[in-house]
Amino acid sequence: AETGTYCLAQSAQETQINAYLSQVQYWRYQYSPEDSGVNPNANPGDSLVAANTALQQYLLTTPSLNQNLSLNDDMTVSTSDDHKLRIFSWDTETGKDGAHIYTAIAQYESGSTVKMTVLNDVHKSGVLYPAIYTVASGSNRIYLPVFSRTDAEKDALQGVQAFSLQNGTLSGTNIIRADNGKKSDKLSYTYDYFSNYDYKKMKEKYVI
Repeated sequence: AETGTYCLAQSAQETQINAYLSQVQYWRYQYSPEDSGVNPNANPGDSLVAANTALQQYLLTTPSLNQNLSLNDDMTVSTSDDHKLRIFSWDTETGKDGAHIYTAIAQYESGSTVKMTVLNDVHKSGVLYPAIYTVASGSNRIYLPVFSRTDAEKDALQGVQAFSLQNGTLSGTNIIRADNGKKSDKLSYTYDYFSNYDYKKMKEKYVI
């Protein structure tokens, strides 16, 4: 009975998250005033924001840290190897003129419960988090989510940020030392994305 309940809950979460993602894509790309069942006076921009807000609120109130989720490619999900940290990130499709506006929600273990938070990157448009690495630091673990972003014109950004779980809270951890001796929780770099792209092979030439 417990296994059945778990599977049903998992399936329901997958269905709901994918439904929100489908709404984001619909209001960004497929909306037509002639669609049946849709208000012909609907504002696509406002509806797109509402779809993203609903998705964000769902992830902030529905823990899925230890569940296997099969989501569509519009959502990037990265999970630490100890399953104590998971990050959901996606393109809100609200950017103008080809700009990407990303947002990210972190779910993490806090004692016997799961907490959620919005990850606010220092960069205006936010970033995607495709993977999380971990390193040992004494009896603690440092989580190293790598992040990336492609701007509308040509610049791409990649980097890594350090987090740890301290007193039940996900916190930035200053372990990265700069040339001037100061430490921070983040390291990143930018490069010309188009100059590193092979259009015949449809992928970047070099992995930096």
